[in-house]
Amino acid sequence: MVNRRTVYRRAAALLIAFALSPQPAHAQADTIGPPRALFTYRDLVLAGGLAVVTMAARPFDDQMAERLQDSSTQANRKLQGTATFVRTVAAPGSYWIGGTMYLAGRLSKNERLADLGLHGTEALVIGEVVAVIIKGTMGRQRPYVLPRNANS
Repeated sequence: MVNRRTVYRRAAALLIAFALSPQPAHAQADTIGPPRALFTYRDLVLAGGLAVVTMAARPFDDQMAERLQDSSTQANRKLQGTATFVRTVAAPGSYWIGGTMYLAGRLSKNERLADLGLHGTEALVIGEVVAVIIKGTMGRQRPYVLPRNANS
């Protein structure tokens, strides 16, 4: 029986191999002209920069987690309201927005709006799947599991 971590690692390796393949992936063309590469050198530089910034911010992780878990921060009604709003808009809200855009585009015969709704929602689903794979591969628990231990 293959454990979950092995499955995550294999999926992550497959995604990395696909992203770094010598044949560039091409975006679906909806305009006239030559196809453009989906991933470019600029994307690689951007991803590298984000990785460096993430690693530089890591030492402050425990300190920020402590501040956010403090009882006075947790009791702040403005922060609670903001967190609830962001959580609602992010998780089900973005799917409602994408689905509504798709339906509105289909009903109004606006192909660009329908395409944007479909592909935007598709990108959200793919992003969530990739995030689950990466989080599972890295083995990092969510803050609510062990709030005081960022290395768990």
